[in-house]
Amino acid sequence: MEDLHGRELVQVRRTRDGVLIVAVLWVGLGLMHAGMGAPRTAAPELVCGLLNLVLLLLAWAGEPRRSRVAAQGSVALSLLTIGLLAAPQSGADGAGLMLLAGMPIFTLHQVEGRQVTLWLFISGLVLLLYLGIELRGAELPGAELGEAELSGGGMRWTNAFVLMVFLGSLGISERLALKQVERRLATRNGALRAAHDRIRLQERALREALAEAREQAIRDPLTGAFNRRWFDDALAMEIRRCRRQSTALVLLVMDVDRFKRINDRCGHPVGDAVLRAVAGLLTEIFRSTDMVCRLGGDEFAVVMPTSKPLRTLEAVERFLAALTETRVEGVPANRRLAMSIGWACFDARPHPEAPTYEGLTDTDIALTLLRRADDALYESKRRGGGQVVTEEEVPPGAMDTYPPADELEDPRGEAT
Repeated sequence: MEDLHGRELVQVRRTRDGVLIVAVLWVGLGLMHAGMGAPRTAAPELVCGLLNLVLLLLAWAGEPRRSRVAAQGSVALSLLTIGLLAAPQSGADGAGLMLLAGMPIFTLHQVEGRQVTLWLFISGLVLLLYLGIELRGAELPGAELGEAELSGGGMRWTNAFVLMVFLGSLGISERLALKQVERRLATRNGALRAAHDRIRLQERALREALAEAREQAIRDPLTGAFNRRWFDDALAMEIRRCRRQSTALVLLVMDVDRFKRINDRCGHPVGDAVLRAVAGLLTEIFRSTDMVCRLGGDEFAVVMPTSKPLRTLEAVERFLAALTETRVEGVPANRRLAMSIGWACFDARPHPEAPTYEGLTDTDIALTLLRRADDALYESKRRGGGQVVTEEEVPPGAMDTYPPADELEDPRGEAT
């Protein structure tokens, strides 16, 4: 029964309780009339009560279908018994009275809200009609009714009245029970809504925590730029997109000139401030679709999807000019910030001199593009830094002749 829905559970319980009360009523009336010496009245009442007890076993199973059958059987038995008990001498009047008695019983079976009042009204109407029938029968010409018959007729309509009033009170009590169940359901629904709201708040907090964790997984904590792990995945993904859409992208690899001297002379907190200033300026100068990444140390990269690769050099020049005007607290005023930048392009647009990439994976192409940008970066350092060098400007075999990065010097002899 616990698996039933609330409405079905209420209906099953109402049916079970109703059949039980009707059975007890009929058995009680039968025993009372048997003790009063009226066996003809007691017999149908006891039979109806016992049959209602059988129907009660059917209703106790808790299944809605069986409960409906039990309720309909109880209504039919009560209707038949009332007809047998309350039928006057005229067969036509008895049939009419059975129909009238059946109306309130059927209404009881469907009792809902204001129908309780309607049921009581119909019950009173039936009682008055029956009383009128009894009196009319007693006044018919040639009617010879003895005292016992009159008292028996009075007992019949009294029994009908008691039964109807009792069934009316049963309907009211069932309605009150239904109201109580509805209040309980409303309380439980309120608790469920409160629990649902708490779950929604927890889900929101969890989503925010997951979003924060994802940001921490792909962002550099010092500068807020994307980290190296994200850079490797994003570069391969952008190359895949370029190959699919036949477009191009530019990769910039850069590092801060003479950053080691800034750390040594000004301190690491100042060096960290320089890195944050560089990342902020890169984000400000380049487009929102360009991806600014910190590869490690003072080295940055920018992935720039574009259909016009050479136009990106204008943005690079604007960045270098803005960087020289950037001031960082702790860095001497006479020392201007500068960066060496290597420029490389992956062009998947169809043209006669386009290289073929058959047999190469997106990761292989990404590694090759990064190496070409690194070569251009080293060439920029060899030329003194503070400038951008494209991959076309790198002499063939230049990497074989470059000294280590920490030994490269600018024209003034300072380590870069």
